[in-house]
Amino acid sequence: MQSKGHIWCHTEIVNGVSQSTLYRAGFLTNPKSKRAANRALQNPVEPDASNLKKFCFIVDTLRSTHLQTPSTVETTWSVCIGSQAEYDFRGLCDSLVVDGRLLPPELPNRDYLLILLDIISDINVLFCAIGPLTACCMSIREASKQTSHQSQAGLETIIPPLPTSLIESTGADYSRYLPLAADHEFHRVRAKLMCALEVWQTSFSARDARLSNDGWVDASSLLPLFHFARLLLVAGPGVYTLPSLAGYTPEENDELLTRPQQCRVPHTLGLRFPQSTLHVVMELLESVESDSARRSDIAHGIQRPCQPMWYPLVLFYGALVAWSHMCDESMGKQESLRPSHFLLTTRKLLQMFGFELAKLEDDWNCARSMSAVISNLIQ
Repeated sequence: MQSKGHIWCHTEIVNGVSQSTLYRAGFLTNPKSKRAANRALQNPVEPDASNLKKFCFIVDTLRSTHLQTPSTVETTWSVCIGSQAEYDFRGLCDSLVVDGRLLPPELPNRDYLLILLDIISDINVLFCAIGPLTACCMSIREASKQTSHQSQAGLETIIPPLPTSLIESTGADYSRYLPLAADHEFHRVRAKLMCALEVWQTSFSARDARLSNDGWVDASSLLPLFHFARLLLVAGPGVYTLPSLAGYTPEENDELLTRPQQCRVPHTLGLRFPQSTLHVVMELLESVESDSARRSDIAHGIQRPCQPMWYPLVLFYGALVAWSHMCDESMGKQESLRPSHFLLTTRKLLQMFGFELAKLEDDWNCARSMSAVISNLIQ
């Protein structure tokens, strides 16, 4: 979760060596299991190796989402999960996403975390593979070129937002007999992942809390990650352009992404998000504040525990979406869409995100760069 480019360049090199080592050790060569998801595995993986694989998967998912690059973990990767290692991780994930089946109620919190991160990994791969081919992202690229030419000429232009029909093409019209269309395929897969998130939430709410409390992962810390996954799906692939528009560069690889030379407000590229994203952002912030308050009560009089490693990422994207709405309001584009009971201004909301990010600076170095970017946006 470092934000320094040279550190991430070195990380990519080390990651390649680690991948080779893991393959040679047999950690990543487990073929996709044909066993039923709810049947015990005959040869469970050693606990130490299984925990190492789980940790590598967690870090790789957060790293790839942070860098906006596809995950390096094989899609056939799997481990034994469950309190007695009685379930196949890949089998449960496939049954959740493909068939929409509920998860076993006796799963511990750490396994709910792994399954949720697997959905986020699928979302990230969707955004990296098909997202750039959608009408939304293609329009943003064209608008970026146009604004670059306008800025060189000393002019300023504002690109009108995309028509709703282009942003929200119907995935329900998908037919296997029609030629592949990027927008239809994107929204079809996104609908599948959204359903998987809803099933995950239903399973998580109906779980047996006595069995799920494993002492490793707090249930309250999973809710911000769940809202982050919702935010990505509701906002769409255009949300991946917000870090660069805000002036944040997590890595130095100009061949992968074209990043602007200076900070730009999203509406100059025609990038606007639906009002529903603002409600998801508020729920994300409330879940983080609730978990932080609970941790403060528990840690009263003892050493403060480290915050979850996914908090900087989820808070940063929530803040950037709030910033996008703040820019729209400054242009008077969304005043008629704001509900009458909405008391907090988006600027105040952005300040609250900056406050939560600042509290993570002692735990995660990337939070310092993210907090500095948010402070600059507020000013």
